[in-house]
Amino acid sequence: MSWYNSVEILGRLIPSAQVLIVALTVFTIWASVQRGRLEKQEKSKLTTEVANLQQRTWPRTITLEQENKLIEMLSFSADCQVATACRVWDQEACDFAEMLAGVFQKADWTVLTTNRSYLDDTDGDVAVVMTSDTQREVAQTVMRALNEVGIIASGQKVREGSIADVKGNTVYIIVGSKKR
Repeated sequence: MSWYNSVEILGRLIPSAQVLIVALTVFTIWASVQRGRLEKQEKSKLTTEVANLQQRTWPRTITLEQENKLIEMLSFSADCQVATACRVWDQEACDFAEMLAGVFQKADWTVLTTNRSYLDDTDGDVAVVMTSDTQREVAQTVMRALNEVGIIASGQKVREGSIADVKGNTVYIIVGSKKR
């Protein structure tokens, strides 16, 4: 009799065990899919964060497309010269200023040596500053050209004494710290 009872009990337990095995298998598959989805989300988030960090830390450059467009927009005769300036001890800003100076040289401007004495910062990537009101139209054209290619330029005023050895009849492109 005990053997018969054991088989009967097993006969009742087997369907329940099968349901339990199926349920555990489904749960395991579901958990694996959810883990994969979460890992994919985390990887995407991490990739975005790394890209943002790289954008903030990599030095600014001027692409060939930007350079060509700037040369085209700046190839006009101006009655003044241009100079780039950068912040004291900001090598990244000074390198970017040198790149900008190279673009103006290719557009046939008279370009002075980069002034590395600026003490303050700019509102955007660069500030376009004129040394005389007669340069207003030229400065505005330069500012529009820079903005059009994605270099954020403003016509902000600079604090007196914040830059040394300012030359007359010169439009200054002052490169500030990297903002983005």
